[in-house]
Amino acid sequence: MKTTALIKHQSWQMGSLLAVILLFLSSCETETFNRYGFDCTFEKNSTGLTLMGVNRNASTITLNGEVFMDTGEMKVEFVDPDGYIVYTRNFFAPGNYFVTETFKASQGIWKLRYTSIDGTGSIDLHASYR
Repeated sequence: MKTTALIKHQSWQMGSLLAVILLFLSSCETETFNRYGFDCTFEKNSTGLTLMGVNRNASTITLNGEVFMDTGEMKVEFVDPDGYIVYTRNFFAPGNYFVTETFKASQGIWKLRYTSIDGTGSIDLHASYR
């Protein structure tokens, strides 16, 4: 009697484990990563650069996020694959700034960069494409 109960208990555990593994494997999908940018604090006179490769199927690019300034000034630029600055903005302390911009996508390497001009604070700013 104890042996039968033990076998049923072990079978239930194995069945549950198998169900969890199958659910995990069947729910995994390959997703293209298309979000680039900054989630960090910055110090005086620091710089940051991130590159985003946009494919030919993309139609729009969104620049979205927030900049919090403690001291000084900071400049953000977004540059298209042809080298044109499509977005530029200076942020001054003290302040909390929100950025939401949309651009027509073009294939190639886009650059998102910041330059601290004696500024300190944090930047949570990302570019993504669809």
